[in-house]
Amino acid sequence: MTKGTGSDFKRSIMTRWGYSYLAICIVPIIAIIVLAVAATVLISVSVAATNNLSQFYVTRQLDDKFNDTAEICQDIFLDPELNPLTSIKDPLSLSAMDYEDSVRSLRHIIGSYEGFDDVIIFSSKLGIVLSREDWGRLDFYYLSNKEKMLFDRSTFEKVFREERWKLDIVEAQDEEDDRFYIIRPISFVKSNNPNNFCIAILIDSSKLLPEELVDYQDMVIYNELSHNILFDFTGRYNKGESYPELESIVPGRTSRLGNYIVSSALGERYSLKYIVMVDRSTYFHYFTITILISVILTLAGIGFGMFVISRLLRSNWKSYEEAIAASGADISQLEGKDAYSPFVSSVTKLKEEKEDMSQILKDQTESLKGHMLSKLVERGGGAISREALRECGIELPYDNFFVLMASVVEGQEDNYEKMVSSYKGERYISLPFDSTHGIGFIVNSSIDDYRSIAEDLKLLLSDGRDMIIQLGASNISNGLDSLGSDYLEAINVLEYQKNIGSTEFMFYRDVEAMSEKASFQYSMDQELDIQNAIRSGNALEAESLIDSIIAENSRAGVSPRILRYLLFSISGTIVRTVNSLDERFADSIPQITLPPIIQSDSFERSHQEVNEIIKKVCAAIAQVESQYAGSTAETYSIYRKALSFIHENYSNSAMNVSMVADTLGVSIAYLSKIFKKYHSMNISDYITSYRVSVAKKYLAEGGLVNGAVEECGFGSLRTFLRVFKNCEGITPGQYKTMSAREDR
Repeated sequence: MTKGTGSDFKRSIMTRWGYSYLAICIVPIIAIIVLAVAATVLISVSVAATNNLSQFYVTRQLDDKFNDTAEICQDIFLDPELNPLTSIKDPLSLSAMDYEDSVRSLRHIIGSYEGFDDVIIFSSKLGIVLSREDWGRLDFYYLSNKEKMLFDRSTFEKVFREERWKLDIVEAQDEEDDRFYIIRPISFVKSNNPNNFCIAILIDSSKLLPEELVDYQDMVIYNELSHNILFDFTGRYNKGESYPELESIVPGRTSRLGNYIVSSALGERYSLKYIVMVDRSTYFHYFTITILISVILTLAGIGFGMFVISRLLRSNWKSYEEAIAASGADISQLEGKDAYSPFVSSVTKLKEEKEDMSQILKDQTESLKGHMLSKLVERGGGAISREALRECGIELPYDNFFVLMASVVEGQEDNYEKMVSSYKGERYISLPFDSTHGIGFIVNSSIDDYRSIAEDLKLLLSDGRDMIIQLGASNISNGLDSLGSDYLEAINVLEYQKNIGSTEFMFYRDVEAMSEKASFQYSMDQELDIQNAIRSGNALEAESLIDSIIAENSRAGVSPRILRYLLFSISGTIVRTVNSLDERFADSIPQITLPPIIQSDSFERSHQEVNEIIKKVCAAIAQVESQYAGSTAETYSIYRKALSFIHENYSNSAMNVSMVADTLGVSIAYLSKIFKKYHSMNISDYITSYRVSVAKKYLAEGGLVNGAVEECGFGSLRTFLRVFKNCEGITPGQYKTMSAREDR
């Protein structure tokens, strides 16, 4: 071997070894970069997921608050103590007792709701205001409550003097808590609310986001109807102004808005969109510093590694020469050859290993194919192109795509996949992928006609009825990039079908169309018709009225979920009707249980529950009416008049059986006989029991024992103590203490 030849070969081998050692040093920094990118992606996904969960939390919290606000307004509007306020023309016509009764009734209504720090009703037209604690004219209310007011004088005047006929949110000027008022008219219909009575409910905004995230996330309430900001918790937007970037945020999706990650959802009422946003830099600041320090340390390590490599190369070359000599090879003949050629055992061995490698490659190709399909639906097309899919044997010739998801009977998964994969092969290419939500397919379609595809898939659903529970699909999209969104749409369809108990095939656009109808129609006249039918004991008429109301709303496009709330409202009508019946029915009407109407798995079952309640109530009413069928109109009229007189004059201590008989113009004996017949109780005992029942209610609401004597017509404290203990077994004071403990 010549000197030149040996030097060239040595230089070639050592250069390769040098690159190998250098690669060992470079690998850590590459790994750090890869891990940094992966961590960045994972953090982004985590932030988006956390933001999305917060959005669901906010939506639930605010929807609950707005729903409770609407229910409070309805209770106030229908309350007999508060109802006179809506029709008076002069606030001076109301006495202090009227206002006290109104405050007490308001306190009773608000007591059944949770999560409200303060509740105020006011009228800008009459200039009066009431709260759970106080009442008065607007001119003096601020001065008497100045220490606990959350507004300055000018803001108070603007809020409570301004005539309002729409929903509004006003920030409370409170240094300790971040709170705000929800303000709306008790009724949006001016004819029902001529005095413009409004309600202001104080909410703690810090409770609208999870405690762990309240310092990182902000929220905006956007009015989709008026296209402007209703309320801003971020301090970046102006209330009442329109912002196109907020208008363009799609509800139900997580997206980027500048340096913020935003999620939004539509509320159940008032066309409100709740937007939750988080600053990405909050999560990446310390992470970036850590990555920079790691890179610097790695570069320093590479410099040190280069010094070590030069020492290793000299030592390794000496060992290599010794190994070549031991193999019997002539180093002078190795010029231009691979450094490892002297040590190859045999070509035969390589051929035997080739077959094993072929099977491994085949298995890896199939695994790669499944992995690529999963990535397509998880993140959309991205870097996965049709060419890359073609290399794995996946040919997608058409431009139309949608994702098909199915809930399948356990044990039928393989049969279902085979059936879908072979179905209408000339029009569709179906590619199965793994999903935790059911069995999924990416469908490449030669057509984009929803009706034709729906007919084919409904036929598929019919053919596989013994295998398929629910079948749903995303909207038809164009290209691979939208498959990630398509997958989410298909999952939403499947979840929607499960929630409403539907087994019909649906596209995502069908779900959107059903969800757009967010309210139902249930008029006062329809409610009165149902009440009259129930009072007359006519179950068939009542059921027919309910069926027609449901059919009208279904034709109007109301979704099954909203129809469930319609049934609940009808159930409320049934309860109110039953509560309005007189004492004859007290022991005959069956107990009404409403939760199964909401909790039932299917709308049909909920409807059946309502019909069963109507049948039981009407049957009980008919039975009671039949008991009095032989009574004359005169005797029953006397009984009813006696009841009314007792209920109206119980607070008069002079009211007794003799006074009732004299007022009705009959004898005491005749009155007692009639009352006993219809009420199964002596009239004097009834007067006593009714006064005691009113006294119990008065004490439970915080009234004084001495006040109950005059309020309920007992005449003297001694009489009241004796009668109350005979009826209840305890003294009035003991009963008041027990009621206060139960309230706590």
